[in-house]
Amino acid sequence: METFSLTINHNSKDYTIEGSLLQLGYTHKIYLDVEGMEVVLEPDEERNYRAVVAPELSGTIDQHLVAAVVAEIQHHLDQ
Repeated sequence: METFSLTINHNSKDYTIEGSLLQLGYTHKIYLDVEGMEVVLEPDEERNYRAVVAPELSGTIDQHLVAAVVAEIQHHLDQ
């Protein structure tokens, strides 16, 4: 598993997101630690990412922060 760190500014606050990339045959998953909560990114059929969180966390995690992290990762992968 390959690990990485991503710094993102959201709502005038800097966040350091730790992540790891897991290759699974022809696909992959990206595991992220967003404010102590695990978020898993999976590519969908249109080559975009969907964020998967545990149901009990769905109301407590900052969805705008997750969206900003997904956009930043997508930006890096598109280069």
